[in-house]
Amino acid sequence: MASASGPGPGSGSGSRALLCRECLDIAAAYHRANAGRFEDPTFKDNAATGRSRAEAKLAGPGRPKLLLESLGPQGDEAEQVTFLAREYKGLLPSQQLELVRAYKGLDRKDLCEAASELEKWNKELGYQHVFTPLDESDTKFWKKCVQERLLGTDLYGHPITYYKMSEVRLDQIAKIFKEPEDVTPPFSRGTSALKRLKQGLSEKKGYLIRKHSVIVDLSGLSMFSFARHKAYAKALTRVPYLFFPDHVYKIYLVNPTTTFKMIWAIGSLWVDPVTMKFIVHLGTQKEALTKWKDHGIPLESVPKDLGGLSDGINLLDLAIKFVAKTDQDNKDIR
Repeated sequence: MASASGPGPGSGSGSRALLCRECLDIAAAYHRANAGRFEDPTFKDNAATGRSRAEAKLAGPGRPKLLLESLGPQGDEAEQVTFLAREYKGLLPSQQLELVRAYKGLDRKDLCEAASELEKWNKELGYQHVFTPLDESDTKFWKKCVQERLLGTDLYGHPITYYKMSEVRLDQIAKIFKEPEDVTPPFSRGTSALKRLKQGLSEKKGYLIRKHSVIVDLSGLSMFSFARHKAYAKALTRVPYLFFPDHVYKIYLVNPTTTFKMIWAIGSLWVDPVTMKFIVHLGTQKEALTKWKDHGIPLESVPKDLGGLSDGINLLDLAIKFVAKTDQDNKDIR
């Protein structure tokens, strides 16, 4: 997954990070204007690169480039995209390019397996799942099991989400969901809601924003829980990796524990180089506080748990903005 370095303190982009409540308002307004349609906004100012004037200005001379956010194939991507379009007709055009970028440098066999999984997901759920009425599993997943929160955006406009490993309750997930794959619908709803938000932010900013960043507080990570419920842990990682490829800009890791270091020492051996590029180790909470600005993240988009100013909002509160019909049952569930 290609990524770019964040803007430094003196980048002078003229952009302002958005607060989580502003994101919520933008998402709701965009959905009202585009109800029932799930299409990325298009910007035709610069057809040769698929980049709008606004994006070109943001990534101008002397500033980090916002590469590969647009949906225009670059270099040798076109051949791979043509292959996927021919062999996997159930993929959306945007998904074809995202798969090519996510699996760049890997075997075509890996690309084909991922394309097959994503094609199946499109048929069974797809992005449109975010428009369907909420059910009890959505609330249980997002309120009791994961509790991922939207914090705001960085200076580029990428949404930033946050979760604490101590609040990823694998034991609860195992109790609530009979099979590991049962977590796919509620997790897909939240991640589809993030994609819907990015569509609204794109329209607001004037350039395509396809990616978001994740801040992970590693404190409280339990080796016992991880080992006991590894099938559910694997099911959680499958959703963003298989069904939302190339959607992550950066993953910021804070407060590494001894347990994490043990897991990482082994697990990192199987992490492909493409994925490794967007994982950022920021050290302790205190060390991270001196580094957020270097990554274009103001304290307003850093969680209060880590010394920032954002309370954040649960992803379920974002997802509910897109439900086609929010009836009394949904209100009760929420």
